[in-house]
Amino acid sequence: MQHFDLDTIKIDQSFIRNMGFVNKDNTKESTIVSSFLHLAKGLNMKIVAEGVEEYEQLEFLKQKDCNLIQGYLFSKPVTIDKFEQIMETGYLKPNKRRNYIKPEKERRKYFRFIFPDHLPAKMNITEVSKQKVSMGYADILIDNISLGGIRFLSTLRLPINTHIKLNFHFKLMNESFDLNGTLVYKNDEKAELFSYGVSFHITEGERDKLAEVINKMTVLKRQNVKIPDTVFIEGSSFAFFRKQV
Repeated sequence: MQHFDLDTIKIDQSFIRNMGFVNKDNTKESTIVSSFLHLAKGLNMKIVAEGVEEYEQLEFLKQKDCNLIQGYLFSKPVTIDKFEQIMETGYLKPNKRRNYIKPEKERRKYFRFIFPDHLPAKMNITEVSKQKVSMGYADILIDNISLGGIRFLSTLRLPINTHIKLNFHFKLMNESFDLNGTLVYKNDEKAELFSYGVSFHITEGERDKLAEVINKMTVLKRQNVKIPDTVFIEGSSFAFFRKQV
């Protein structure tokens, strides 16, 4: 690569085809595909995944910020007339939906607490490729939380890159938290809104503090009691972000 001007990596369809539906994050093929995507980002190259024929494959690749796909998920080869109609429409839906497969057991390592409404929080980038950076905070909305991480909403387009370290500041039951983590997936929501999954990188002390609060909130939720000393954003998340502009 030092001697050739390469700009694109192609992932053979054999890797895509063998990514399992139920536990695709833990298959050998999905690990290889994730490594290809990570390598491409590091080299500032585009990546094309071949043989995408299932919705779950597309979803996995989108979460990993894959640039382009090939395959029959959207359409098999068509005639010129049909292609012209597609171009006029300007939009093509996948011809397959998500497969529902009941998991044999709960795969998450930690219990996930789903908030009754969105929890407002501040996020900022603290490190890029082991270099400390100082940037302003962005407003986000947290959907749920566990000892392993959070899921949040944002209007920002963020890269899924383990070399980018983030800090998240929020308050729960009058306790302040400043927790570090990295993005592990991204999903497109609606109207330029994105959801992100975060994996925490926290100390045992931070984990114990968070565990105590999550346990208290869980008890209150079971008793149908409002979570005290916590600000939640009721209503539309779109309205919240419009106010921040």
